[in-house]
Parts: sequence; structure tokens; C-alpha cells
Amino acid sequence: TTVEALTIAGTGLNAFVGLDGPYRDDQGNARPEAKGIAVSDVEFGVGLFTEVDGNGGFTGRRWTAVEASVGTIDGVVGFPSAIEITPSDLAVTINLAHSDGTVIDFDTDPSVETDGFTIRTGPESSLTLAMDGGLGELIRAAGDFVIAFGGLFRVSGSIGFERSTRTLTLADGSTTAQASVLGFGGENLSLFVGVNGGSPDRMGLATDDVDLVVALAFSNETSGIAAGAEWLFVEGSAASAGLVGVPGITASVTSVDVELAQVLSAEDAAAAALMVDFSKTTVVVPTSADSDVTLDFDSDRGEYIRASGDFELSLGNFFYASGGLGVELSTQTVNLSDQAGTEVVTDAILIGGTVSRAFAGINGPYWTDPSDPTQTNPDALGVTLENIELGLAILTARDDQPALYNGLTWTALEASAGNAALVGIPDVTLSASAVDVAINQVDGLGAGRDSRDFVVDFSHAST
Repeated sequence: TTVEALTIAGTGLNAFVGLDGPYRDDQGNARPEAKGIAVSDVEFGVGLFTEVDGNGGFTGRRWTAVEASVGTIDGVVGFPSAIEITPSDLAVTINLAHSDGTVIDFDTDPSVETDGFTIRTGPESSLTLAMDGGLGELIRAAGDFVIAFGGLFRVSGSIGFERSTRTLTLADGSTTAQASVLGFGGENLSLFVGVNGGSPDRMGLATDDVDLVVALAFSNETSGIAAGAEWLFVEGSAASAGLVGVPGITASVTSVDVELAQVLSAEDAAAAALMVDFSKTTVVVPTSADSDVTLDFDSDRGEYIRASGDFELSLGNFFYASGGLGVELSTQTVNLSDQAGTEVVTDAILIGGTVSRAFAGINGPYWTDPSDPTQTNPDALGVTLENIELGLAILTARDDQPALYNGLTWTALEASAGNAALVGIPDVTLSASAVDVAINQVDGLGAGRDSRDFVVDFSHAST
């Protein structure tokens, strides 16, 4: 195909990437409604291509391609205070198709590094359009990001992002809101879900190989309940993860799914009314040039943060369990077992679900191969459990609580089994049904403090 090309380019420019730009007005003042990333020292090149026939006449087919790189990131502006976004190494690539779906293939020979279309950006500088036409129409902005939400969620890695406008249907199933959406997505990212994310005291699930999308939505409505509303949605999956930072508990997790749905602009009943009904709402976020994720949340749950997967769980070298479990994060107010029934507000990691088998005893675990129940440990001595309903709570005091509780971790487990059997004692057979297991402990107490005054009193009326 023969084309005529018009190029526009420059270097050392200021720019803004995000929503409701530009970032500064004509007088150079920051605009508070802008939400995104202010950048400078930008190099960009735009190619406008028009097809011509053998006689030099225009055929009507046109294409546009853009390449840009960012030298300096000046700051992230306009996002809710609970959201931390730290970008680096930003770049933009656009290869727009004509209405017939065709795009220009700038990378006709991948083995040749100089292949492509060169645009002069200055007297001694240039950049090259080298988009692979096999990917079809391409609109991609990418960089290295750290995205965090209130210490509960933290993801990092090479992440692409895009902006779009979506119609969101709210919790009542009929109210709708137009919203601007910033979508971030990537593959093989690092992820943490728990409490105290980004600090040495973090506790929760961590993985270095998650495929994940993040959507930040900002209402464009000027009246009604959705005026000024802001939402955060996260969805991801990983092959495996591990539990980190919890004294006395180890866990490995496979087939991990992570979901987070939060209304950032309201709380309690007001937040519940603003929750998005995803059975009637479509939000698509790309994870790479040729893949994307359509967000799909359980709208009936309201706001929630949840991870789930297949767990191999060990508690205090005494209790071992394997099976499918879910993890939720919340704030829980508990009462201690001292005489005053002291109230403590905690960050809670709650793990629960139904597991196929577990072991309580010494020298465990009893089963040595999670996929093969015939492979057992002959030195294990205790009780095997089957068909278990399990609940595990891991609690730490919030930062605003008295210093007396700093560094303490409360752990409580309850499990109910349909069947149980004694193992490890030759010539002795014992079986039972409707068996309960309970563990309630506190870690991190210094000398001179009696654990009986610091464990959680779950019988207290307010716990």
C-alpha cells in the first residue's frame, strides 16, 4: 500500500495522563478535578497516514499511529487519599485502524531491529513506530506501578492502563450513573492482600505471579445519589500464594482468586446503595495487548475484600488442614478475658470454609501428599478429621489502639468435623462423630504479662 504521511513530533514537553485533564489551566494553576499522572520531559511522535492510488489520488483510507515516552513523573494527582499509586517508566503506544478494520504493520520483519517508520522529534533525535500489525488496533499505555489501598492491598509490576466511560447500574438494579474509569491491568505481578501492606509488619497472602486488573471509577453525575461517587474494584488470579507474617501459622495456597469491591466516597448504608450491580454492568480492563478481563463481582455482598483458594494450613504444629478456603479482611471489635473485658479494635484476617480432611495432634501432618490420601506419616499421633467446617481468625490491634497491644497477634480457630478417628497408636482403634476442635491464643506477650488476661473472650456479649 502507498501512503502519504504527515508527522508531528516533539521533545521536552509537559503532559498529563488521566481523567478530566488538562492538569493545569491557561494560567498554570492546578485544576482540582484532574485525576491522573502529571509528567514532563515527554518525547512523542504522531504519524497520520493517508492511502493513495497509482495516480496519486486519495482512496479515503486513513490510519493514525502514536508513540510517546516519559522522562520525568512529576506526581499523581486527584485520587482518593486511600489510594496510593506510584508510577515509573511510562510509555504510550497507539495504532488506530481504519473503519474497515485494517491497521498498518510497522513491524514487517521482527528480526530487523531498524524495521519501522522513523519520525524526527528534534534536530538530533528521533523515535520509531514499530507496532506489530498482527495485534490489530492497539491503544496501550504502560509502566511500572505500585498500587495500594489502605495497607490492605498492594500490587506491583509492569502494568498497562487505559481510560474509558462506562454506564454503571447501582445496587437497586435500576439507578444508573455515567462514570469515567481508569483501568489498570497486568500479568505476572506481585500482590499482597492483608494488613500493614508495604511494611515489615505485614500479615496476609502474598504472591509474585498474579494476573490482575484494577478499576478506579469516578461518577460524572452532578445530581442524585451518585454525584461525586468513587469506586475501586480489583480482580485477579494466581497459581499459588503463601501466608506471611502470622506467628505460629503457615499456609500455602494454590488456585488463588482475589476480589475487592469498595465504595471510596461513602460508608455503611450510603455505600451499600452505591454498590455496582455487575449483573447489569460491563467493565472490561485489558491485561495485555491481546487479553482482557470483564469484571464480575457478587453484588449482593456489598463492599468486600476476599481471597480464596486451595489451602494447606498448619497451626501451631498441632492442627493441619487442607481444602478450599476463603479469606476476608475486616475490622473487628473484640473483648479480652481480663476482669474489665477490655475492648480492642482490630484488623482481622478471617479464613473459613469446608475442608475435606484435617489432623489434630503431634508429629503431623498425617497426610504427606495433599492429592493422595493413601500417603501418610507413620509418626503422626492424634486424630484425623473429615468433612470439617472451619473458621480461623487472625487479629492485630489497629494503630489507634493503646500501645499495650502493639505487637500482639490473636489467633482463634474453631472446627467441627462429621467424623474422627484416632491414628498413631498400634492396636488401638477409636472413631467418633460430631467432633469439635478449638484453639484460642495470643502471641507477642512480654515477660510479666499473663496470657489469661489477653486472649479474646468470645463468650463476651459484645465480641
